[in-house]
Amino acid sequence: MTRVSNRGWIVDPHSGAIIDPETGVVIDDSPVDLHPEYRAYDTEELLARDHYTPVERPREPTRRERLEDIAARGGLPETDEDLKQIREEIGGWLRVGESRAIDICGVRCLGAYRVLRRVYKLNPNTALDALQEAVYGDRLGAPRRAVRTARSLLEAWREAVSSTLVRLAAKPLQPIDVYRAAIILASRVRRGAVKQVIVETRGVKVQVTRGKLEAPARLGNLEEAERALRHVASKLGVEITEPKPMVATSVLHLPFRIEIHGVPEGLHERLVILNQGDRLKVMDTRDEFTALVYPKTINIYVRSLSRNLTQQLDLIILRLITLLANYSHD
Repeated sequence: MTRVSNRGWIVDPHSGAIIDPETGVVIDDSPVDLHPEYRAYDTEELLARDHYTPVERPREPTRRERLEDIAARGGLPETDEDLKQIREEIGGWLRVGESRAIDICGVRCLGAYRVLRRVYKLNPNTALDALQEAVYGDRLGAPRRAVRTARSLLEAWREAVSSTLVRLAAKPLQPIDVYRAAIILASRVRRGAVKQVIVETRGVKVQVTRGKLEAPARLGNLEEAERALRHVASKLGVEITEPKPMVATSVLHLPFRIEIHGVPEGLHERLVILNQGDRLKVMDTRDEFTALVYPKTINIYVRSLSRNLTQQLDLIILRLITLLANYSHD
């Protein structure tokens, strides 16, 4: 079969020479395989060419995988923006070991995996084996200390999130007479920075001031606090705005020890660290949260709350322990 080059030349299939299509004169009688337009290139030559440089790209988790990951942690995002935020917080592309850690039990396992890698200096496979043993009880020969640390961290993480204390607040549409409120609620006026009345109703303590009603509640019990606020407002005969979570407080107990004085002050991945003697103060540059870090405890105060607080706390804890594990030991 006759082959035509991009210069209009014709390759004679019998002789293998390049001939002029109009005159039939042989232009090049060298073997066609050696001609730059027709010759074959082996793999090594292709790899050496600039326009053919293979790049290994980590596989991005599919939408379904990410949704299953979040579902395993107790809450599905409501929009694509939530998924985008999760990927940004995790740090974009993940290493293979980190992706496999997420497959085991979500973002919390990713945090435990990073701790095992940093605190115990385990290789990826051993760290994954330790996680597998901690979560599913498989016997894979991982170091027992690492398995205990992973199991303890996951349990402490779950407890920290589930026992998070959230303050719900609602504003009255008109100022409240605190003294009158004390009479109606059969309580007394407490003097402090502001005059306030504290009353317990439906098992929830509600704080009443001139311009606000507040009630604390555990993360899984926000509906009870909201009902208590509405009940007190109804007794006082005032209308209030929609109760909203204002601040959340969470305490994480660590199964490893942080070297407080070994953590350098300054900016670390959108976190500002200040050394305050026996503790560290860690502040998010976006003013989302503040954390007080002690050798074996992290107190987290979240000011800018998202719709899915469980997801938000998981990502905050992931950021903190990823950084602090670099300055920790068993």
